[in-house]
Amino acid sequence: MGSGGVVKSSMEAMLESLMRREEKPRDVPPALPPRPPSRGRLPSGRKSLPPLRFGSSEENPVFDPPLVSEDDLHVHAHTVIEEEREKEELEVEETKVDVVVEKEKDEKEEIDSRTMKLEKELKEKEEEVSVLRQQISQFETRCSDYEAQLKWLQDQLSLQQQQQAARIQVRRKEGMNGTNHNDPVQGNKQRHHSSEDSKTNPVGQLMSEFENKKKSFEEDARALGQWKPGQGASSSNPVEDLLKLKFQFTAWKRDYKVRLHETKVKLERMVGRSRRNCWAGMKWIKQ
Repeated sequence: MGSGGVVKSSMEAMLESLMRREEKPRDVPPALPPRPPSRGRLPSGRKSLPPLRFGSSEENPVFDPPLVSEDDLHVHAHTVIEEEREKEELEVEETKVDVVVEKEKDEKEEIDSRTMKLEKELKEKEEEVSVLRQQISQFETRCSDYEAQLKWLQDQLSLQQQQQAARIQVRRKEGMNGTNHNDPVQGNKQRHHSSEDSKTNPVGQLMSEFENKKKSFEEDARALGQWKPGQGASSSNPVEDLLKLKFQFTAWKRDYKVRLHETKVKLERMVGRSRRNCWAGMKWIKQ
């Protein structure tokens, strides 16, 4: 350019040409080369004003943006890339935090649900244990009543045996005073005494059976009373065991009561026979 023109660097000229090429419509023919200045008039020494855009006026001019260097473009691009990267990293971190919070929330809900379920099961087990303890207490009370009744029956049998032994002893003394050993009545009495002694064996058997059954029922009741959840076999049910024990006790009590009655009847018959024999011997002596 001339001495009065604005000197531009090659980079600025290249950027300006690129910007003009992009702004220039494709269907417009290329611009004519600039007309050379006339020889009679020299160019003005003032700097040329920037070109006005469409829609501008002298009062409100619209100028082209200043030219940007290549280094500034690289710095700006690097800054934009860093900002985008930081933004993406921040979004990733926020997403991770949200995932962790959601996972902790789900775990907390699951723990609360399991805790409520376990508390409900524990409450049900405690209620079952309370019911079992009440049933065991009632069973022990009934067993105590049955033991008292059986003890009374045992005392009655013992009293009858003592009375019978006393009567036999009295009859023996009377027989020794009034008769000799060759007396047939005395022989009958001795045979009768031996038969009576043999008849007392069922009473001893009943007493032995009573003691064994008593011990067995006490051990079973004690085992049920000491039962705790989680002990014993997995198939064991204390309620069923209690019902079975109760049924066994009731059946044995009924059978034992019948045998006690039969033994009592036999003893009464034996006492009646001894009395009749005694009266018969006395009548024979008087004759």
